Amino acid sequence: MNYILPFTLTGVVITIFVYLWLRKRSAESWHLDPETRGLRLLGQVKPVETPGGHEIYFEEGSGPDFARFGGAIDAGVEKTFRKLECAGYPVDRSKHRIKATVFAAEPSADGSPSFRVPIRPGNPYFNGEFDKMAGRPDWPHYILAAGQTIAVGEPYGDVFIVPYCTEDHLDYLARAAEYEMEHVGLAWYDGEKFEATKYHTTGGHPLVADCPKV
Repeated sequence: MNYILPFTLTGVVITIFVYLWLRKRSAESWHLDPETRGLRLLGQVKPVETPGGHEIYFEEGSGPDFARFGGAIDAGVEKTFRKLECAGYPVDRSKHRIKATVFAAEPSADGSPSFRVPIRPGNPYFNGEFDKMAGRPDWPHYILAAGQTIAVGEPYGDVFIVPYCTEDHLDYLARAAEYEMEHVGLAWYDGEKFEATKYHTTGGHPLVADCPKV
């Protein structure tokens, strides 16, 4: 007994230390640019495969995987593929290795899941309408985003970010995947429009019209 108690207490102390360290690391990771943060996950986290064969990488602290999460990603991706086809683009699904990275979420002003994106002077959002630190000297400034595309094609595949969503926000999650796949699709099939729509300073999604009703 004299040896068990110190060992148990040591284990508890180590567990608490690791938990606090992981929580701190997750909380501070948003200071990284989303590309670094998202692409780093590809090498650190074992992906979860969706029913449609896409890959999901959950950031530590984002939340647990559950059965319908991947289905919502698939639904959004497939909707955009169909929209691109309806618009006359030469879609080739075999070219696309689609990966969704999932960041820890916080609610935006309307309660929708979002993630922080740090911004600096020179960014078109800096000190603008969406800058949560606009006009303040505190650092870093940031916006809240519902999604972001961070890689297209080789070597990483088609990679976008979405915030973690629970069961009651699956439609929102599907729409976020749909909208990020619009950027991916335009990067592949319409470079001019892709460059013109990188930032939503002149309008937002959808960037590709829905298929016409027959």
